[in-house]
Amino acid sequence: MRLCILAVTIVFVSTFLSSCISDEGNPCRHDWDCPEGQYCDMTNPVYDDFEMALFGECMAKVSCLEDPFACEQGYQCINGYCEKKDTGDTGDTGDTGDTGDTGDTGDTGDTGDTGDTGDTGDTGDTGDTGDTGDTGDTGDTGDTGDTGDTGEYPDEETLDEDADEEYPDEDYDEDPEDSIDDDLTDEDVTDPEIIVKYTFDSGEENWTHQKVDGGTADWPYDMWMHGSPSNVGPISCHSGSGCFGFNMTGNYLNCQRAELVSPVIDISEHSGNDLELVFWHWHNFWASPTSWYDGGFVEFSSNGGTSWSGVVYAGYTGTLKIRNSFSGYNCVPSTFYAHNKSGFVQTTGGNWQEISIDIPAEMITENFRIRFVFSSGIQKATQSKTPSNYSHAGWYIDEVIIAVK
Repeated sequence: MRLCILAVTIVFVSTFLSSCISDEGNPCRHDWDCPEGQYCDMTNPVYDDFEMALFGECMAKVSCLEDPFACEQGYQCINGYCEKKDTGDTGDTGDTGDTGDTGDTGDTGDTGDTGDTGDTGDTGDTGDTGDTGDTGDTGDTGDTGDTGDTGEYPDEETLDEDADEEYPDEDYDEDPEDSIDDDLTDEDVTDPEIIVKYTFDSGEENWTHQKVDGGTADWPYDMWMHGSPSNVGPISCHSGSGCFGFNMTGNYLNCQRAELVSPVIDISEHSGNDLELVFWHWHNFWASPTSWYDGGFVEFSSNGGTSWSGVVYAGYTGTLKIRNSFSGYNCVPSTFYAHNKSGFVQTTGGNWQEISIDIPAEMITENFRIRFVFSSGIQKATQSKTPSNYSHAGWYIDEVIIAVK
């Protein structure tokens, strides 16, 4: 079953499928570099070392021949295609007037003479000091009691030795706080308690994946794979030799939608603690300048996957907008669970990123599960199943951890 069929009658009935778009994907720098009916898409430009310039690729324009209102906001139907509206030139800004001269400052008056200082009076004579009284006699000292058998008073040398043992030298200047820090050992500083960790180095570790949205067409909706990246995507997994990726061997296709799901995890004994999901990911998703966004997001289940709940995460980079129809091509089914959901869009810039998401208290059960949901719309006007005909590598997941915060 084909995803879509386009048949257009203009002057005469043509039996040639319009899905065969000539020269689409050719490099370009301007719209006039592309054949009629195409435009130069500079969304993901590639630098050409020989030409020393950035090049995009020719893409099919949206046809509005039969429906003049098919164009999106900011576009208008011109000669049967949706073209971006031109904005008029802005008028020149008028010259700024000259600033007036500042008036001269008046002269400061002369300061008056200071009066003479009066003479200082003579100092009076100091009176004679009175005689000091006689010192009284000192009373007799009482007899000292006999010293016990062990009560011999230590000599001076012994006192000095004891002092060295009991007290530091006078030049001892160690900071007490430094002494406290020095007493700490590695055992006193602990990492957050890890409840479970999946490295994927030894295999899939009971994680599964399948299509979503109930697609029935002959189309590879689910291309989640376990292994090590090759050909496209990151250079390697974030750590070790294994990770999951959406098509490890090439770019993802139009109209794909699938989930990567954890096994059931019992975290009920940690009820009352603050838990978090931590993982590393890399992604490169297609986006259109007219606000279409492929992407992915995370969901939790407290009942083993019977139902799923979206997560509250401030680090999401946008909202998924799945283009289910373009230039006569249609995704089957046309509805997407992922459409209009917050998630990760566009790209991580070629780097692995660490993500931490709080696990709500109501999710801390003996049947906790995690899933990563990915969806793509129609990024190119084609029904090709060949990854090399597409240009975005998708989503990679590694080192999934549940820990006590």
